[in-house]
Amino acid sequence: MSFFTLAVIYFIGLIIVLYTMRETNTKTQKPSGIFIPYINLVKNTRFIAFSIASSLIFSFTIGYYSISPYVFHQLGYTPVENSFFYLVYSFGIFSGSWLMGRNFIKTPPEKIYFLMLMSYMVILLLFLLSDLNIPITIIALSFLLAIISGASAPLALVLCMEDVTENKGAASALQGALKMSFTGIFMIFFDLFHITSFYPLIHIVIIFTVMLFIIYFFCKHLPQYQ
Repeated sequence: MSFFTLAVIYFIGLIIVLYTMRETNTKTQKPSGIFIPYINLVKNTRFIAFSIASSLIFSFTIGYYSISPYVFHQLGYTPVENSFFYLVYSFGIFSGSWLMGRNFIKTPPEKIYFLMLMSYMVILLLFLLSDLNIPITIIALSFLLAIISGASAPLALVLCMEDVTENKGAASALQGALKMSFTGIFMIFFDLFHITSFYPLIHIVIIFTVMLFIIYFFCKHLPQYQ
């Protein structure tokens, strides 16, 4: 429920900014005109779809940080050892973001994004068959998932904003609100499973990855991709 609270606070803050911050464009607008950019964005199927995809990817990281302490406790790890796994995951997120900027800048984002989705599924299925009770396996799983998440998150944002040619400030604000709101919804999945090991966590992430594939192929057949 904390994510729903954050989403409400975010929305209230957005409304306050809209009505109190001075616009660069000083043309007088009717009150109803303020919402026209947001209405147009909501009609943009690709924008909404990849905003949802962005929230799914964000849910990977939030879910890991929220659930893994209980798993580590069940496996007998101390809080200090738990923090080491967190550092590994954080370094993986940083590495994924760095690699995106360094090595893939000339590659079309949709191709890299699809490669990241394939990598998610391969890694998840591989570790589903592995022993996730030993430290080296947990470290490898955490690091690899974090790298892919670090690369996929900005890609989802790029694909979301790719065909937005105007009102980019409104688009960024709406994308952030949708991301946080849907993340709160997707976090409910973690309450539906009795998680005492990393295997149920992998099951949830596999479900999310399948949803990401569905969103990708759905958007693939939209006019923007043709």
